[in-house]
Amino acid sequence: MTRQSSATFVLQHYPEGEISFTNDFVAHLPGLIITQFSLNRVLADGSSNINTVLRFDFIDDWYSVLAFLDENNKSTGHFVISAQTPLQLKDGIWKGCDLILKIKVQSDWSYSINGEEDFLSATDDGWMRVYFAVNARDTIQKICSMLNDHTLPPEIMDAVNL
Repeated sequence: MTRQSSATFVLQHYPEGEISFTNDFVAHLPGLIITQFSLNRVLADGSSNINTVLRFDFIDDWYSVLAFLDENNKSTGHFVISAQTPLQLKDGIWKGCDLILKIKVQSDWSYSINGEEDFLSATDDGWMRVYFAVNARDTIQKICSMLNDHTLPPEIMDAVNL
């Protein structure tokens, strides 16, 4: 048996439709897939650096987390948490639906919630099912409560050594 080297995801996204991406595989734990990818960031002074981003997809939960690492693979303390439906594996591809709401977390644990306007449009347009919208809101509330206590799920805290 060969070790899995990548994981492919296909998410329904409003208003773009379907988005797909493939990340390097890190681990598949019970209820959790961890992948990584590189991100080239342009800094304010015009220079750029390449950072590693760990992606945590909680298969049976309603969110995923991006954890940004510095050039030494240490946590920067910056995260993006996205509401999404639980994932399903079909034909080797992880499928779900991006539920638009995102929390951007700074290194001092301050955070902002983004995507509210598109979220409301998606529900008004009928693109997002009411059941999905309710779970997205509940998930965002649950994660904000954790952030107020300066914590994230233990799988993330352990992986990024916070």
